[in-house]
Amino acid sequence: RARTAVLGRAFVLTLGLLWPAPCLAQQEAGLPPEGQLLVDVLPQFVTTFREDSWVPVDVLVGNNKQDISGSLEITMINVEEPQSPVYRLPVESPKGSRKRFRMYCNFSKATSLRVMLYNGKRPALPDPVRLTLRPIETNDVLALILDDEPADYGFVFNAVQHMNPGLGYHREGLRSTELSQLPEYPQCYDPFTMIVLGRTDPEGIPVRQRELLLRYVEHGGIVVLCVGENAARFKGTWVEPFAGVTIGEVAATDERAYAERVFDADLARGAREGKSIVYARVTPSEGSYVQDLGGNAGGADAILATIRPIGSGHVATIAVDAAGKALHGAAGFTELWSNLIALREEAAEPHYEFASW
Repeated sequence: RARTAVLGRAFVLTLGLLWPAPCLAQQEAGLPPEGQLLVDVLPQFVTTFREDSWVPVDVLVGNNKQDISGSLEITMINVEEPQSPVYRLPVESPKGSRKRFRMYCNFSKATSLRVMLYNGKRPALPDPVRLTLRPIETNDVLALILDDEPADYGFVFNAVQHMNPGLGYHREGLRSTELSQLPEYPQCYDPFTMIVLGRTDPEGIPVRQRELLLRYVEHGGIVVLCVGENAARFKGTWVEPFAGVTIGEVAATDERAYAERVFDADLARGAREGKSIVYARVTPSEGSYVQDLGGNAGGADAILATIRPIGSGHVATIAVDAAGKALHGAAGFTELWSNLIALREEAAEPHYEFASW
C-alpha cells in the first residue's frame, strides 16, 4: 500500500470520457489524527494484474486537516516518463471525512503510478503517492475468487502445474462484504482466466455485475460454482439458471468412496479413506452436461461437475466446496481443474449475442 501523509504534466482525461457512469466514492470508517491528511492507494486489483488491461484503482482519502474541493489525478509512469492520458476525478473531501474514490486506468507499459490530490489547482500533498507496478506474466493463470476465504483456493496451483510447470498462479479475492467493489465495466473482467463463486452471497452481487459475469462467459470466460456446504447460499438464486443446474440436498460421505463413484480407478488415487466430506446433489438442466471423469453411473450422487456452454465460454458447477478440502489430494480433482482452465485457453472467437437467465 502506498501512502502519503501531510503535517510535470501530460494530456488529462476525465473519467467521464472513459465511461458514462459514476465513480465509487464511499465513506470509510476511521480518521487520521487532527491536522493530518492521509492518502492511500489500496492494493486490491492493483498488485495483481496483466499488462495492457483496465484496472480499478481505489484511493482512500482520510482528511482531518481542512476542507478540500478539487480533484484526484492518477498518472501512469514508464521508467520515470509520464504517460498520456492522465486520469482525473473531481473530489469533495470535507475535514472530518474518510472516503474511497475509484478510477479505472489502463495499465499499459507502466512501471509505476503516481497519485496527487489537489485542493482547487494547488497540490494538497507535499509529494505524490507512488506505487510500483509489477504485472504478472502474460500466460499466467489469474483467478478472481469470490469467497470469504480466498486462501482456500491455493490447491488450484496444483492444477496449473499439472498443465504446465512454467505457469504461475495468481488470485484476487473479494469477500461477501466486498462484493460492491466488483468492477462496473466489462474490460476489467477480461484479464481473468476464471472467476470462482464459493462461500459468498450471490444476492450481494449487484445486477450490473451479474450481467458482466454473463458477458465475461459469452466472450470465452469460465465461471466456476463451488457448491458443497455452500448449497443453501446458491439454491433458489440466480446462479442456478446461470449455471444450468438444480442444486439439491447436501450429504456426507467417505472421501475415498465418493472418489471411486465420480472418478475412474486411476483418477481416484490420492483420495483419503476414512475422511468425511460433504457434497451437494447437482442435477444438470437443459443446455448443461455432466463432465465425464470416467466414474461409475450413479445418478446425482455420482455427479461431481457439470458444464453449461454459453457463447464462447462455460459455467461449471462442482458438487464440493473448497473450505472442506474435499478431494484436494485426488488426481482426478487436479485433472478437473486443469480441464476447466483449459476451457478458457481453448475458447473460440467471442460471440456477441447477449443471453439472459
